[in-house]
Formats: sequence, structure tokens, C-alpha cells
Amino acid sequence: MTQSKVNKPSVMIGLFVILALLSLNAIGPFYNYQTIVLFGLIPFLFLISFRKDIYTLDKGNGEILIYTLIIIVTLSTIFYGINFELFSVAFNGIIISLIAAYIPIGLNKNYDYGDYFHLGFILSIITLILIEYSIGNFSLTGFANVKASRGRFSFNANYYSYISYFANFSLFYLHLKYKNILTRIVLIILPVLFIILSFVTQSRSGLLFILILNGFYWFTIVKNHNSNVLSKIVQKIVLIVIAVLFVIKLIDTYQNSQIKSRISKSAEDSRKDLASEALNVFADYPVLGVGLGQFPIYSKSGQFSHNSYTEILAEHGIIGGILLLFLFGVPTLKSYHNLKKNCKDPMLRLNFMFFISFLLYNNAYVFYKASYAMIYFFLIISIQNKLNVTKGEI
Repeated sequence: MTQSKVNKPSVMIGLFVILALLSLNAIGPFYNYQTIVLFGLIPFLFLISFRKDIYTLDKGNGEILIYTLIIIVTLSTIFYGINFELFSVAFNGIIISLIAAYIPIGLNKNYDYGDYFHLGFILSIITLILIEYSIGNFSLTGFANVKASRGRFSFNANYYSYISYFANFSLFYLHLKYKNILTRIVLIILPVLFIILSFVTQSRSGLLFILILNGFYWFTIVKNHNSNVLSKIVQKIVLIVIAVLFVIKLIDTYQNSQIKSRISKSAEDSRKDLASEALNVFADYPVLGVGLGQFPIYSKSGQFSHNSYTEILAEHGIIGGILLLFLFGVPTLKSYHNLKKNCKDPMLRLNFMFFISFLLYNNAYVFYKASYAMIYFFLIISIQNKLNVTKGEI
């Protein structure tokens, strides 16, 4: 695998990236200075990114252009008889998401700030866990059978699983890059905390994705470079034994947990009803949809659809749906073609695993409207763009 030439990153800018991500994902909302983050830190970091990318704007911005087209389509909303308050909130949010999405693209094109972004997401989830621990909502014991309301948390209960998901991938990327004892230890400890957090918040998607992704990572992505065949076999057996023991303990914990009853009621899940409502709205307004932020008006529960695909179809019709398909599909196809050229490269496997899991996770939340999600999505795009792919060689 060869990578494009990059310049040495600025430590000060890197630390600012970490501060911005911590503020966006955890500290800002908790201490009520999110407005400063969204209209101060993020735009300022955007300007820095633009300055770093100003001479290479014609390269590597394809997905940003697609995302921009989605936002242009949302402007058609103003010609409808709409709720302008809902439109204004949604439009401000998606504009901030576009600005945030460009930051990793602009910074990483000619420099390597990837580690700072990864650290920002990892520190964000650690901070969120510490916040919940400090107010008594997180514990290493008795976490599975807490009966308190999911509304007791400082953030939406599902939000923790989303940040855990991105932070877990950051652990994967840092471990693949450095492969030292520190990254190995952290990669073992933190996902266990993510699993506990999923039990505490009763997040079904969080529990499922964290378990599956870590299993895939250890068994299909990480390479054992030890030349001793016997040592490789022993390490594989040890890994299998640890995995089996962990699964046995996990099953026992699950059987006595509150999340079990929530999963058993998944057939009655309101998210399925929301997705169905969104598709019905799309059927009634198939070309341009009902407009940005307007779906809650058409929903019996007054909520958004909790699904990127049904949300954009309902609000922006087939045109928006096609654009979102390109936004998510183009980098996924690139990762697939890269993997076909060198299926043994662990970084290419990891890229492909991210994009596939991201496509699936968008069935649980509307990520294309979330700034933190778009930052991470475009971070992985920026990592993929650094790979020079030629025929038969990476």
C-alpha cells in the first residue's frame, strides 16, 4: 500500500480539532455552549481547512459536491406551504453538517490530521461515560438490570451508541496504524465499556454493532505477522477461547437484563412505524417530497423517521434519494474496488467494513443531518482518498 505525500501537521491545529470535537460531541451540549461550537469553533476550523486546501480544491472533493447538491435540493422547500420554524432549524443543522463535513477533507488532503480526529472521538465517548458516571447513570456493576427511564441521561439514550460506534472505529484505525501495547489495551478495554453503555442505555443497535464489528476486526482484519506457525496457531486458539468465554458471560448478562425485554418487543418498535409513515409520504410526494424538516408534521408521533433513507425520500423525494445513494454509495464502491485489488491489506478491509456498517447503521438514525456523523464519514473518505490505487498495486 502506498500513500500520497503529505506534509507534517500543526500540533496547534490538531489540538484545536480535538477541542472542537470534544465540544461538539460532549462538553458543548452538556455545559450549554453548543451555539458557540456550531457558529464559532466549527466555522473557524472550516476556514483553517479551506486555507490548507485552497490550492487543491479541484481534487478529492467529489463527495462534498454531492452533499452540497443535497442541500441545494432542500432549498426547493421554500416554495411549499411549510412550517418555516421546522425548516429553519433543519436547514441550519444541515448547513453546519456540510461545513463540518468539509473539515477532515480540507485538513487531511495535504496533511495528516487523522490521529487528532480519532483522538477527538475517543475522548468524546470517554467524556460522555464520565459525565454519566458522575451523575450516577453509569456503573460497572448492576448495569444490565437497571429499570430507570431511558430519559434520565444527559443526552438522547441512543446518542451514546452512535458516538461509541465512531470511537470504536477510531480505535481500529489507530491500532492498525501503530500496533503497540497501548493501542491493544485500549482496544480491549473501551469496547467493553461501550457494551456496558449499550446495556445501560438499552441501545439495541449499539450492542449489536459493537459486538459484530469487534468480532470482525479481531478475526478477519488484524494480521498476525509472526513467522512462527505454531505461535500463530496458539494465538488464534487463545483468541477463540477468550471470545467464547466472553460470549458465555455476555449471554448470561443479557438473559437477566432490561435490554432483553426491549429487544423482544422490537416487532412493536415505533421506528418501523415511522419508516412506514415516511414511505407513505414518499408515495404521495415522490418527486421532491414534502420539504426539509417537514416529515414530523405528517407523522402521528411528530418525530423524524430515524432512518436516513426513508427520511430523505419523504422530505426530498426520488431526487434526494438518488443523491444520498451517490453520497453513501460512491465511497463504498471505491472501498470495494480497492479491496478487490488487494484483499489482504487490513486497512482496505477496515475501510470497507466501515462503509458497509455505516450504510446499515443509517437504518437506525438520520446521519446525513448530523454534524458529528458527517465529520466522521468524511474523515474515512479522506483516509481512503490518500490511498493511490493503481492496477494490481496499492
